[in-house]
Amino acid sequence: MNKGKTQASSEAPATGADKAWEPDDPMSLEAISIPSGELEAMSAAFVEEFARLGKTEDEIFLLFAQPRYFGTHLYFNKHGKEATRELIRRVLSRTGVYRYTEVEGDA
Repeated sequence: MNKGKTQASSEAPATGADKAWEPDDPMSLEAISIPSGELEAMSAAFVEEFARLGKTEDEIFLLFAQPRYFGTHLYFNKHGKEATRELIRRVLSRTGVYRYTEVEGDA
């Protein structure tokens, strides 16, 4: 790809899944491994992120309990239900849960 130059084509540039991979793309996702001793910190970060999305304690717990959510389920498998609930409560006591309200028209 020639940076700084425009394409002469009338086609719109590819985006999303159709876009070719570029090594310097700042929006590319990169998976990294977390050392096993950092599972608690990684799981706490998940809880905080879900709380910022407005998820309740029960909704967050369900994300940990479901095997299809590999990152959160690692903690659930290793520590069990009670420890998972305790982690969620501990993080939420510090961060709270964000609540959003949509307002249409003039407020």
